[in-house]
Amino acid sequence: MTSIFRTWLERVEAERIEHHQVIQLYAAVYPLAQGYRPRGKRTNLRKAEAQAVMARIYERARNGNGLRATADNEERGRDWLHANRRKLGLPDSFDARSIIEFRLVGFHVYTRDDRWKTLAASPIWRALLPDGSTFDYAPTAWQATARKDAPAMWWKLNPPRRAA
Repeated sequence: MTSIFRTWLERVEAERIEHHQVIQLYAAVYPLAQGYRPRGKRTNLRKAEAQAVMARIYERARNGNGLRATADNEERGRDWLHANRRKLGLPDSFDARSIIEFRLVGFHVYTRDDRWKTLAASPIWRALLPDGSTFDYAPTAWQATARKDAPAMWWKLNPPRRAA
């Protein structure tokens, strides 16, 4: 077990995740877990360790307690979605300023290059709305390697869950 693996396990057990850690996840840990080359600085994390980190993130998301963005980043997210809602094709009824919280629930792959073993991915954030519905989105602003004609953002509006 590498020391960076222990560090990542501690990070994914925290309540909130910092912006720079999310960047490291989508640029290095997620691609490595998928069998692609990590971007940026070299990492000592092994593929199996990266897969274990990702498994824990997905497990938390399935349980409804995914890693939450920091308060300042939640505010930035609300402001960004509000300012860009028309450009992103969001419904007119969508009120980004009413979002209660943002949680990391996975990663969306925009492009993959099997020849060079590279992956352009973005984090999927789940925004909780006051009516209990959720809004999942993966902005391409998080990664600079996507094709210029790539869509501005993948998103999905989910209705409120019904009690079982």
